[in-house]
Amino acid sequence: MRLRLALQEIADLGWLTGSRIGVERLSLFIALRIGAGDDAALLGHFAWGVRRLTGPGKVVGQGRWAASLASFLGFEGEAVLDLADAMEGTEVLHPITQAAFLFHALKMAGAERDARDIEGGVTAARLAGEKLGRGALFLPLALGSGTALRGQGTVLARLAAFLRGAEQASLSALMMIERMTDWEERVREALKDCSGRTPGELVQVFARWPMVSAPMAEEHVGASRAAVQRNLDLMTARGVIREITGQGRYRIWTAAL
Repeated sequence: MRLRLALQEIADLGWLTGSRIGVERLSLFIALRIGAGDDAALLGHFAWGVRRLTGPGKVVGQGRWAASLASFLGFEGEAVLDLADAMEGTEVLHPITQAAFLFHALKMAGAERDARDIEGGVTAARLAGEKLGRGALFLPLALGSGTALRGQGTVLARLAAFLRGAEQASLSALMMIERMTDWEERVREALKDCSGRTPGELVQVFARWPMVSAPMAEEHVGASRAAVQRNLDLMTARGVIREITGQGRYRIWTAAL
């Protein structure tokens, strides 16, 4: 679920910033590095966000803020130093309050760089997850609502918006998890008469990825194209996945939640 949640979080974050890359294009790009076109740089930036929300590395390491932030963000310079200075002493704040501070500070740090909202949203989400612990890699901030990242006005007003939005996004994440859990139970029942490992492997692929193409499924399952296509057709016929393009070629499936 971490990958699925991260993909949707980044896609929703992109819509908030006016970069409208759908979760299906993002999934295909990350899984197979296809579909970039004129949006290659933007998709690369989105992929950076997904990697940062799901992979290793910390916003705050053992050293000072400057080194940790430079490593996490992937760039150095005056903007990072200014941000590090701003973050010194914020350790006394609640983790979500500290994340809100970081988001707004990063938005203001170095106006010469693009996509500050993407970097700010990802870094704040990951910082809150690190500090809160409990097995969470990140705190959802954009899922289903941009309230957390749209705060305006006074410091108090922006903090209130951040807290309210984080709650709304977290509830959206919990709903996604619940729906996928129900789907996994339903699909395993629907496929219980199927033999071999391919059906079970495909269930895991659809649990991880919001959108799945036949080449993606083949890559992740490790079965032949014929075996994958046969099982995709079977799962479609039994109503547990659905094809969403309506095309004869370059088809994409999604879990029928």
